[in-house]
Amino acid sequence: MDKTEVTVGQFKEFLRLADHYYFNADLWKEVYAYSPTDKHPMVCVTWYDAIAYAKWSDKRLPTEAEWEFAARGGPVGQPYAFSDRKQIRDYSNHIGVGGKDKWNRLTVPVANFKTNGYGLFDMSGNGVKIGTIRQTG
Repeated sequence: MDKTEVTVGQFKEFLRLADHYYFNADLWKEVYAYSPTDKHPMVCVTWYDAIAYAKWSDKRLPTEAEWEFAARGGPVGQPYAFSDRKQIRDYSNHIGVGGKDKWNRLTVPVANFKTNGYGLFDMSGNGVKIGTIRQTG
């Protein structure tokens, strides 16, 4: 599992170098509304976009079981990497949690919160409504 989500910058590089891969140019306005810099996670991608990126980068998307295992972050007997509302502030970007979340309705540039028990960033959330790509390698 990669330590961070795929960034806007990484996805742009894929589009620049990949042979004739089509990404709907009209989506860039929405991408930048939630992920305004190259250091933010890439959003607004389809499953096909994610598969194409993973194949291009010689990686793959995680299975559901791999994703769930990674998201738990290692604590025995706990379903998630954090156990209370105070801890969620240090691990994720969600409306209403306060704490270190200062981005308000935007994704956070990758690797701004603490890692989970496996050293992975943003597994507990990085956005208010749009998912991001993560891959295994």
